[in-house]
Order: sequence, then structure tokens, then C-alpha cells
Amino acid sequence: MSRKKTTLLVIISILLSFLAMPAGAVQEDKNNEKVPVLINFKGKTNAELVKSHGGNIKHEYTIIPAIAAELPQKAIDALSKNPNIDFIELDGQAQILADEVPWGITRINATTAHSKGIKGTGIKVAVLDTGIDYTHPDLKANYLGGYDFVNKDKDPMDDHSHGTHVAGTVVAASNGIGVLGAAPQAKIYAVKVADKSGYCSYSNIIAGINWAVNNNANVITMSLGGTSSSSTLKSACDSAYSKGVVLVGAAGNSGGSVIYPAAYSSVIAVSAVDSSNKITTWSCYGSQVEFAAPGLSIKSTMPKGLYGTKSGTSMATPHVAGAVALLMSTKVAGTSYDANKNGKWDPAEVRSRLQKTATDLGAKGKDSYYGYGLVNANAAVSGLKSV
Repeated sequence: MSRKKTTLLVIISILLSFLAMPAGAVQEDKNNEKVPVLINFKGKTNAELVKSHGGNIKHEYTIIPAIAAELPQKAIDALSKNPNIDFIELDGQAQILADEVPWGITRINATTAHSKGIKGTGIKVAVLDTGIDYTHPDLKANYLGGYDFVNKDKDPMDDHSHGTHVAGTVVAASNGIGVLGAAPQAKIYAVKVADKSGYCSYSNIIAGINWAVNNNANVITMSLGGTSSSSTLKSACDSAYSKGVVLVGAAGNSGGSVIYPAAYSSVIAVSAVDSSNKITTWSCYGSQVEFAAPGLSIKSTMPKGLYGTKSGTSMATPHVAGAVALLMSTKVAGTSYDANKNGKWDPAEVRSRLQKTATDLGAKGKDSYYGYGLVNANAAVSGLKSV
């Protein structure tokens, strides 16, 4: 017999075997396919009953009268009619929840500090800005209250978005949703000094600093500023500094000189770098720049429970404020960093520690673009313990 005829006969026999297969065979296989289920008993569990129906036991629980098993569909149908079984339901699927860690938080090594248990506990950060959406799921747990100096009331709700974004970079909670902040266990005050268009007077900034000091803030972060100096604004910053408050300010986005209040010696001025650790084209620079921090395409919280990206030295500043909060939440008493031996972190001590642990960028040593370098939260808290 030729090879072609042999091949044809084989094909025909295979086809005939499919035709001869009972119509219900495919359905029978489907019925025998085992399904993961949760079997709830009315009284005591009965594993043997489940096994007798072809079930593979996965778990037999003790805190509830239930068994997790895999059963064929026909067995599920039969057991559902058993008077000793309350109900049977499909085994559900779940997944772990995790906060997205924005690249800037990783870049300043904040998450490594978190892994050591240092998360900003006990530190209060006043965000002087457009207000904060304090109902945001990532912010509400860390919100302490605040004041609105634009509308002169106690409701500093953000009607812009800038302040909410800044706040998230500082303290977005580690809660399995959204993003993670640099100091997720620090607390925040919303001090609304800028209106819905983003503008504010120096007098409002001064009022905000005054409020923050009177409400015992440890850190004031200011992602705002102007090009003209003010003796009154400088005095307010200097006074807050002398009272133990660490002030952090944005260097500015014009590519020119550092703006005020960041340019004052009592304020930590922050420039912005991109994901390659290069100064952005628009970041202001000058001798007043103390640190650089991530400021390009930073993802953070937005009003109405949303998230979004923004760029600017405004976004770099809260990274440094968060690093300050982490450091201030550690025990300084008895260490060499407690220069005046008063048992607490003072602004000068905070700055000294951050300067010595920053990752040097640009020209060696302090320079006008990166200051002492990229702020390094983990290096700053190295060897220290949480309060």
C-alpha cells in the first residue's frame, strides 16, 4: 500500500474516532474539572464527606466551620443539597496592596531609612502653600489642622492643587494605596497663604510662619517665593529658626538667582535635579543653594483623591523637608551630633548632619548648582534610632 494511502487511512481513522466519541464526553470532562471552593458547614466540618465526593482538601479551618477544597462541579451540586452544609462559594482571588514609590523618594534613599523604622514619627511639618486637600486618602491620617490666611478661616482646603502635591511628597501615608511620602508617619499642618491662582503676599507668608511657630511645628516647607527681599520676611524666618524650627524653601524656577525666602541664611535653599542627577535647565542657582533634590516629573497626591505629576523646585523642596523630618525623628541625645548637648535636634545640627551626608554632585564640594549635593535621607539617619 502506498504511503499516501496509509496516511489517508490514518487521518480518516482519527476523524472517525472523534465522530464516534459520545456527544457528552466533552461535557463530562468539563464536569470532572475541579473548582476551588469554600465549603461552609452548619455545624462541625466533615472532611471525609468532602473527600467522598472527590474533593481535594486544601484547608480545614478551626475558627470557622469551613473547608477550602477543590471539587468537580457535579460534587458541588450534590453537596450544596446536603443538609449539613450551609453554603458553598467560589474561592476568591486577592492581591497584596502596595504604595507606588515615586522615583524621587527612592533617589533620596528615604525607603531605606523607613526599613530601619525611621519614618518621621512625632514630627510636625507646616506646609505653607495653597492649602491641602486634607480629605485625600493618602493625607487625612497625617493631617493635624491648619489655617487659611487667604479667606481668614480655619478651613485650609486646597483650591489649586500645588499644596496637596507638596504635602504628598512629604507625608503620603504607607497605607497600601497611592504613593509613598518621604516621612510617612510625620504629621502636617496646612497653612494656606496662597490663593487659587497660586499668588500670595509676603505678609501672608509671614503670618503662616508665625502660625506654624505658635503651633509648635518642627519644620516649615515653603515651595514659593518672590524675587525681592524683605527685611520683615527675613526677620520672621530668622525668628522661627532661633526658636528651633527648620525652614526649607524652593530656590525658584526662572534659571536665575535664588528667590526669597530661600535665599535667606536661615532657610535651606533647594535646587532641582532630573532622574540623571543633573540640574534642570530652569532651576535657580547661586551660593545660597544648600541641597539638590528630585524635581522633574514627580508623582504625588492631587485634590479629590487623585494623583499626578508636577515639576519644579517646588517639588524638590518637600523631598528635603521629608528628609529633615526623618532626621528629627531620631534620638540625638548622647550622640556627637548634639553639639549644644540639649538633647534635641536644633536647626544648625540638622543642617550640619545633612550637609555631611549629602551625595556630592557637580563640582567637588559645595557649589552653586547642587549645594552640598543630593540630600541622602538614609545616610543622614545612619547609626541613629527612632525616638
